[in-house]
Amino acid sequence: MNKLKKKYMISHSLPDISEAEKVKILKTFSIFKDATEEKEILDFAKKVRQTLIPPMEIFVEEDRDENQAFFVYKGAVSIFRTTSEGEIINIDILGAPELVGEMGIVDSKPSPANVMAIEETHALVLSKKDFEDLIRKHPNTALRFIKVFADRIRHFDIFLEELLSKNLYERTWHILQYVSQYFPDNEIALSQEELADLFWGTRSRVTEVLNKLQDEGKIKIGRRKVKLL
Repeated sequence: MNKLKKKYMISHSLPDISEAEKVKILKTFSIFKDATEEKEILDFAKKVRQTLIPPMEIFVEEDRDENQAFFVYKGAVSIFRTTSEGEIINIDILGAPELVGEMGIVDSKPSPANVMAIEETHALVLSKKDFEDLIRKHPNTALRFIKVFADRIRHFDIFLEELLSKNLYERTWHILQYVSQYFPDNEIALSQEELADLFWGTRSRVTEVLNKLQDEGKIKIGRRKVKLL
C-alpha cells in the first residue's frame, strides 16, 4: 500500500446555476426518484450550491465534522481511510450520480472516511442545517435517505467481497473497467502511484500488472494516463 501524500484542500465554488437546472440534476439521484411532489425537489434545489472538486482533491476528511453532503452529478470519487502510518485502505469507488458525505448531515459525529475526487468532479452541496429544515418540511425525505443508506451498505458489502476474492491482476482490471467509464474516451488521467492507491497494491506490483495488461492489448499506458482499448 502507498502512503497518503495528497494535501487536504478545499473544493471550489462555481457560478450558481438556475433552480430549474438544479431540479433536473437532483432528479437523477435515486433519493428523489420516488418523490411525488415537485415542490419537495424544488425546495432542495433552493438550498444546494454548486461546487467543483479538482482531481485527487480530498473534499471530505475522516475524523472531522463536515456538516455537509455532496450530490455528485459529474465525475467519480474514491472513499478510503488511512492508518496511523498513513497507509491507505480503499473502501469504495463511486461514480455520478451519487450522494457522498451524507453522514455529515444526519448526525454530529466526525466523518468515518475520506472522500477524494478521482477526476474533475461537480457536485451540489447541502448543509446540515438546511437538511434538517428540509426534513421538518418534508418528513418523507427522511425515509428515502434511510433507503439510500441501506443500499450503500449492500453495495459496499458486494464491492468489498468482490475485491477481496480477486488477486491483484483481477482487481486492477476490474477497477480499471469501472473507473474508465467516468473519463472521456476511457482514458484514465491518473498516475501509476495514484492508481496503486485504488487497487490496494504497491506501486511496483501495480506497475507489473499494468505492463501485463498492456502486453495483452487491454490497455495503453501513457504519461499519467491509462487508456482502455
